[in-house]
Amino acid sequence: KLEMSIPIGQFFILSPRGDTIIFKNYRGNLGKETPQLFFQYVGEGKGEGEGEQTPIFHRNGISYAYMHCASLYFVFATDRNPSPVFIMSLLSKLVTLMKDYCGVLGEESIRRNFVLIYEILDEAIDFGHVQTTQTDVLKAYVHNPASEVSDLTEIVSRFEDWGDKVMNRKTMSSDATNRPIEVQVSRQANTKNEVFVDLLERLTVVFNSKGETVRADIEGALVMKSYLHGTPRIDLAFSGNFVIKSDPEVDLSQSSTAGCAILDDINFHPMIGTTQALDFPKSKALSFNPPDGEFTVLAYSISDNVKTPFSIHPFIEECEDPMALEIAVKVRGEFQPDVVANDVHLVVPLPEEVSTAHISLDGHGPTPEYADEDERPRAVLERPRSRISWRIPHMLGLRDHTMRCRLTLSQPRSPSTIKAISPISIDYEIPMYNCSNLHITYLRIVERSEGYAPDKWLRYVSQARSYIVHTY
Repeated sequence: KLEMSIPIGQFFILSPRGDTIIFKNYRGNLGKETPQLFFQYVGEGKGEGEGEQTPIFHRNGISYAYMHCASLYFVFATDRNPSPVFIMSLLSKLVTLMKDYCGVLGEESIRRNFVLIYEILDEAIDFGHVQTTQTDVLKAYVHNPASEVSDLTEIVSRFEDWGDKVMNRKTMSSDATNRPIEVQVSRQANTKNEVFVDLLERLTVVFNSKGETVRADIEGALVMKSYLHGTPRIDLAFSGNFVIKSDPEVDLSQSSTAGCAILDDINFHPMIGTTQALDFPKSKALSFNPPDGEFTVLAYSISDNVKTPFSIHPFIEECEDPMALEIAVKVRGEFQPDVVANDVHLVVPLPEEVSTAHISLDGHGPTPEYADEDERPRAVLERPRSRISWRIPHMLGLRDHTMRCRLTLSQPRSPSTIKAISPISIDYEIPMYNCSNLHITYLRIVERSEGYAPDKWLRYVSQARSYIVHTY
């Protein structure tokens, strides 16, 4: 029988090696060997792309739910039959709590803050039953300050001390959000009074072998991380170049919607009242009192008229030699030259019968100066995974990059050999760019106190969720 709200038996965090970093036995009805059994099911002997466990699975009378985040396993275990939505939502919120209070998730951070982690676990869940997962509510009950990792402390300190002079208070490192919230109100006088706002979009794109778009979806979210002092109000507004399908007053056939982003749906944080949510299609504005820590103000999806940031063109040529095959892949950034995509990573799968690969790279367009050799594009054959990994650290818009490869096979090629070179995937991150053209027109923080002048940081980020092209 499926149960919507069930008591949690255990929570534990495992390292990539299977070491138990955190172990909380809430009810005492499960054995201490549960973490080792979990790692045996999930971590040991896991084949590449095969045999991986689903996020929720059942073994020998125990239900496990886990998240693999920052190379760590965050796991719930129970002898009951939980609702998948409930258990994964709770696990996600608990991970967010730890990130808010520790600043950054990682093995070193968890080990250095284990006392704080156990305090959070005691207050958030009592005898396996959820009490609260709200960061600002827990601040009244959590008293241990976070111990920041050394490199994080150095980064934050550098920008606090030199930000006014070096950066002119206009930009901030993305690592600046990886610091813990303050659990003591008295310490806020020594901390930065600021809020970080991210408009994050993740794309799911599928091209066929002709380069035609089969599918193009956007999953977007407005994510905030608040370090604001007191209880100010935030007013923000979006540009008016979008409509919502569910709005009965919108006629998608009219020319007035041309060039607008068409949102399939939109969901709001519970702090956004029903009246504001219903009025949002007209007003394009929101007003709310933000909680402490990280939270999602709204989330939306788009599936119509999506502008794809990359075009990928694969070419496969069958050589006269039946033991050889030539591949060429051209990728182009379909965005403006002043936009730069970071950490572009293309993966070209190869047939298992490949014995050697001769790879060459070239680019067309303005060639940047590489201050470091690691900044140059590189492509290597990863033999255990039977694929080519092609990395472009920084890619300018409207510029082509081409990878050519001659493969030597251990046996004569066949039709299945050609089909094995599919699909080609790409991963990337493009800062200060979004495909929907949604923009925040103003962000205002309202507080009655005199001299209240917090810093506001805004960032647009576009990433790939699943971006692939088929070769046949």
